Amino acid sequence: MMVKKKDTNKIKRLYRSNDDKKIFGICSGLGEYFGLDPTLIRIIWLLMMIFGGLLFLLIYLLLYLVIPTKDMSKKAPAIDFHSFKDRKIQRSLNDRMISGICGGFAKYLGVDPVIVRIVFVILDVITGFIPLIIVYLILIWIIPLNTDEIVTFKAS
Repeated sequence: MMVKKKDTNKIKRLYRSNDDKKIFGICSGLGEYFGLDPTLIRIIWLLMMIFGGLLFLLIYLLLYLVIPTKDMSKKAPAIDFHSFKDRKIQRSLNDRMISGICGGFAKYLGVDPVIVRIVFVILDVITGFIPLIIVYLILIWIIPLNTDEIVTFKAS
């Protein structure tokens, strides 16, 4: 009997669920990503919205904007974690929402770009928007664009 070795170089991707959704599929996507029951995620999220006020509603709406829906035709690329020292931080041409900053950091760190975007949005809300927006604009200016990427266009 041959045991299949788990490939640790693949990135686990976070998506909004198309199958098990109540509103936008965010809680189902988070449940699938973390291996938890989506109902538990929904209950926790509801409690956070009740006790945390509109902040968690705003975060939920922002998550809708930054977490993509699951596209079954795309596979997560294999990342070579041993070549970390050879990587450069560059803005991404292909994985961008605004200017490719989060996509570039995600590629550099070897993580899903959605996770980087979520962390950025949460930090942005916590700091009161202005400081991180200024940092983001400065990063656009100082981080070079990755000109080696092939530009791909998504059909609408």
